[in-house]
Amino acid sequence: MKNFNEWRYERPLQTTPPTTTSATMQPGKKWKATKEQVMSYWQGLQPNMPLAMQPIPYEHEGSTYQQDGIRITGSKEFIASTIARLKEFMQYESAQTKLMVVFRQTERQSGGADDRVTYVFYIQAKDRAPVRSDDMGAPKPPKPKPAIKSPSPMPV
Repeated sequence: MKNFNEWRYERPLQTTPPTTTSATMQPGKKWKATKEQVMSYWQGLQPNMPLAMQPIPYEHEGSTYQQDGIRITGSKEFIASTIARLKEFMQYESAQTKLMVVFRQTERQSGGADDRVTYVFYIQAKDRAPVRSDDMGAPKPPKPKPAIKSPSPMPV
């Protein structure tokens, strides 16, 4: 298993958004950093580093669990105070990409004595559908509404 420093220096951080995923699966035990290593790494990151979120491809189907994204859990106040610092992600709502966001109350865990109401917030970016050149500027005709069947006359 690689130690944290081997993993960290294997692929230096990019300063522009990546065009491919940043890691490949390797057989064997997965790496895990110690708290001290994480704190040192985090402290060393520059605050003005550009976002490097890779949008989910338009054609993607199925789970997005292993795609770039953020999940924040806790009280409404904690989530609000955290996402207030993440407004740079709003740039992904554009002509090329769209934001996929969820903010909802979570289910209470059974058997827990804690009765606090908690929430979850998710954010991911997804590529928009490609614009076809034959569709440019042409308004689409409205879809026809299904015919309404009149009730059958009552037998006399």
